[in-house]
Amino acid sequence: MTSAVIPFSPAQVDAASDREARIARLERRLSRELLARREAEAIAEAATHRLYRQGERMRLLADLALEANRSDDLDTVLRAALRAIGSQTGWPVGHVQLVETDAEAMDWLQPTALWLAPPDTDIAALRRATTPRRAQIGGGVLGQVMRLRGACTIESLASCPAERRRAASALGLNQGVGFPILVGDEIAAVVEFFHDHGRGPDAETLAFLDQIGAVLGRAFERRRAERAAQEARARLEESLAAAEAASRAKTHLLAVASHEVRTPLNAVLGLAEVLARSPLDATQREHVDGVRQAGGMLLRLLSSVLDFARIESGATPLVPAPFNLADLAREVTGVWRAAAGAAQLDLHLDLSACPDPCWISADSGKIEQTLTNLVSNAIKFTPAGGKILVRVETTPSASPTFRIVVEDSGAGVPAEDIDRIFDPFQQAALGREVGGAGLGLAICAANLRAMGGDIGYQPAPERGSQFWFSFVAEAVDAQAEPAKVDALTDLPLRILAAEDNPANQRVLRLLLEQVGITPTVVEDGAAAVEAARSTPFDLILMDANMPRMDGPAAVEAIRALGIGKDRTPIVMLTANVFEDDVRRYRAAGADGVLAKPLAVAELYAVLAEVQNRVAGEGLEPFPI
Repeated sequence: MTSAVIPFSPAQVDAASDREARIARLERRLSRELLARREAEAIAEAATHRLYRQGERMRLLADLALEANRSDDLDTVLRAALRAIGSQTGWPVGHVQLVETDAEAMDWLQPTALWLAPPDTDIAALRRATTPRRAQIGGGVLGQVMRLRGACTIESLASCPAERRRAASALGLNQGVGFPILVGDEIAAVVEFFHDHGRGPDAETLAFLDQIGAVLGRAFERRRAERAAQEARARLEESLAAAEAASRAKTHLLAVASHEVRTPLNAVLGLAEVLARSPLDATQREHVDGVRQAGGMLLRLLSSVLDFARIESGATPLVPAPFNLADLAREVTGVWRAAAGAAQLDLHLDLSACPDPCWISADSGKIEQTLTNLVSNAIKFTPAGGKILVRVETTPSASPTFRIVVEDSGAGVPAEDIDRIFDPFQQAALGREVGGAGLGLAICAANLRAMGGDIGYQPAPERGSQFWFSFVAEAVDAQAEPAKVDALTDLPLRILAAEDNPANQRVLRLLLEQVGITPTVVEDGAAAVEAARSTPFDLILMDANMPRMDGPAAVEAIRALGIGKDRTPIVMLTANVFEDDVRRYRAAGADGVLAKPLAVAELYAVLAEVQNRVAGEGLEPFPI
């Protein structure tokens, strides 16, 4: 049976063609949409990867910054950086080299012990090939970093030193990356990595490495600051030690000078005192008084220098005790009233603003020394016919504030000198004219600082000067007045005196003989111990520096004898009266110290106390 082919009609053909065209268009559209979707997915994936990488890098930077701020060890920070960078990039071998500048301003690369390498990689040859060398600008990765002052990469190690290149190639490492650690504009170190990834890091990674370099730079900067602080502290400690050694040397020098000057001065003033107590005609008495006055001036100058040495060394402890401030002011002005009269000056004390009696607890010695210095200066600088007023004021309270003013009608202090008159060795022109060491006001200022008080100067309301000082003291109940020492005549006392200087031996004999005492005098400490062993004494006067056995050693030996029912008083009679000396004497067993040159009144006060003690009226222990 024959089938017949029925042809499509033109309309059918056109419809089929349209349908095929639509299918083709749909296929092309789907293809474009699929491509666009794949491209969008690729872009999204790349963006996601980039964001992830950026996040990882930000975390790495944050971790390094935290480590840099937290760790005191720079090597720990650098090792953490090597590990973090190697882990993120896959670069297997890394190293840190320091950049040091020599005396000729040449930069040198100094290898460190900071290396990064996989556990199964032997980098011994590469480490041996990494030696100190001049930083060559442009050569190898390190030279490129030095030239660019930023992160860089090289695709070949051909420009590296041959030995390092061979050692790296043996490990399959033929490319390099490096970046600088900057402290300001200075390259402090260079971090290098070796790898063979075929393609070096992109610009974004290099910028990231520079950020790491900036973070590590702050760690370097902190270490430098710490080192600078340590060096400065070491220099300060060295300077302090040198200053302390100089202070000790100065104190020793002053102690030696004090002894050497005070010993002959003791003989001069002692013999002058003995002469003054002898029958003299008017001319002879005038000469003796001149010797006493000149010797007193020398003694005051020496004492001022020693006082200032104590102040500088901080050896000026407060010695608070009850005393009557009004009486102290009366005594000081009373002592200077004769000198004021001789200078044709009117010296007046005003206690109207101070209760009387005025018992307080304070360091009376420092107050007396300060007031004495101010009154002495006022007499010195006030012309004949002038007036000097000493005024004591107080603000009543549980702990009242006291203010003592010394006002004179002299020329006053020139404006250009006011700011320096309380500094040591600083004098106004008038002060240089009348003489002095320029220490008196400095010592006064130190006294008030030690007491927590203040001192100052201001021009008097009309003409002249007003020097004042103030301090806070505790008010106390009235104390019993100390017993007065009567005139000494014919004391039946047995006294041993150890003194090696013949002139001072003579002074002691003469002063003691004037009150009826014939002392036993020996020349050294060993003789004093033998004398104390064989004969009982009521008082022992002991020099400090003597041959064979010095004073402290002799005191210890005498105390070790345990002689007598009562402890025999031992008083050091010495020119060495620094605080350390006094502590040494006390530790040896001495009961008190009298300074040379001898103040005759102090010596006789000791004798009176010993007499009272022998009569059964003294106190225990011996109060000196």
